[in-house]
Amino acid sequence: MLVRNTLTEALPLRARLGTVGLVLSLEGARYYVFHSHQSRDQIAGVNLQQKIALHHELLRGNQPYNHAQDQQKFMALLPFARAMVAQTHMEPEGRHAEESMIENWNNILHDFKTVRGHPPRWADVFLNFCPCQVINNNPSPTRVLDHTHYPISCHRKLQQFCSTGNRLQMKWTIYYEQQFQNAMGLNIHVGNLRIMKLPPYIAMPV
Repeated sequence: MLVRNTLTEALPLRARLGTVGLVLSLEGARYYVFHSHQSRDQIAGVNLQQKIALHHELLRGNQPYNHAQDQQKFMALLPFARAMVAQTHMEPEGRHAEESMIENWNNILHDFKTVRGHPPRWADVFLNFCPCQVINNNPSPTRVLDHTHYPISCHRKLQQFCSTGNRLQMKWTIYYEQQFQNAMGLNIHVGNLRIMKLPPYIAMPV
């Protein structure tokens, strides 16, 4: 979790190659930055595929491409790749950026109260992609976050999170800039939660 005092400082930190980034603004006074991250198995698989593709590229012109052979190499080397990733400090499970925010809420709340002297009354969340939905490919799974069970997809997790506990008395607005995969973007207003595409009248710092 990265913490900044202005959106101008926080927003550039949201950009990280290959991830979905999120900036949580509490009362426009304190900003918290989160990123998605893949699971160990996903990282092992992606890196192994890239190495096999590079190997084929280096041999191009000398050997014809053989998809079946590449798949055999992938399956044979996957246990080794997983073992190598397991030796790192990466968490076994992946997280979407929204899940990381939910999981760190108690730390966020403690920091805000320490700095501002009172609990937050409203929150704006700035995402570069729309929260995943059940209709997306591989939405975030059902998961226990901070000792609470949350449903499939970040869309449903956010609905539960914002309408329970000490978040219920707050006003929440989730802004996103792009659709996620081919699903239609969200435009909902339920209770204290609004999820919508970032409107053009909100100027984001460059």
